[in-house]
Parts: sequence; C-alpha cells; structure tokens
Amino acid sequence: MTGNFINIGIHLLVILALIGGVVAMGVAKRNQGKGAVLGMFGGGLLIIHQLVILIYSIWAPSIMSDLGLSAFGIMSIIYGLVVQGLFVIGVGLLVGGVIARRGGPQQQRQPMPGAYGQPQGWQQQPPYGQG
Repeated sequence: MTGNFINIGIHLLVILALIGGVVAMGVAKRNQGKGAVLGMFGGGLLIIHQLVILIYSIWAPSIMSDLGLSAFGIMSIIYGLVVQGLFVIGVGLLVGGVIARRGGPQQQRQPMPGAYGQPQGWQQQPPYGQG
C-alpha cells in the first residue's frame, strides 16, 4: 500500500516538473519561436503519458480482477503500445524543439578590430628568418 503512494507521488512530481517546463517554454515562445511551440507540444504529450501511467497503475488491480487474465493481457499490450508511442512522440517533439531554428537566418558575426588581444592596426610579422 505504501509503495502505491510512493509511486503516485513520484508520478505527480514528474507531472509538476513537466508542467513547469511547458510554462517556461510558453514564456520563452516569443524569443524561441517554433522551437518553443514544438517543446510545448512535446511536454504536453509527456504529461499525458505520465497521467496514463498513473491512472493505469491505480486501476490495474481492479481491472485485472474484473476482466480476467486473458483480457487483461490484451489490454496491457495495448496500454504498452500507447504509452511507448506517447513517450517517443513527446521526446521527439522536445528534441525537435531544441534543434529547431530560432527565427530567421542568423547573421555571422564579424570579428571586431583588435579582437583576441591584438591592438588595432597590428600587422602580422613573417616567421623569424624569413623576412
């Protein structure tokens, strides 16, 4: 019984962390563009993923006694496919959000004169003995 409460607590903590991530991505949407939107969808799917696991873990014992072992086995296979599908798609969207372009084409930065500790107007000298 205590193990079930610990399991529920862990899933609720993960759900809270995912909600925080989705909110943070929503706040950063203006700066991050479509990457944040992809991340928000991925986080939303991972929240649904955790909720499905939580609900299944709470109701699985009563479902097994009501349906019988063979029907419960078929339902467990369907559950596993749904949960893994949600996880793979959610993580894929999160990764897509990380690697997505952040707005328009980015300009290459030109080095400033005198960069890297060289004074302005500095000329490179030829190697010793060659000049």
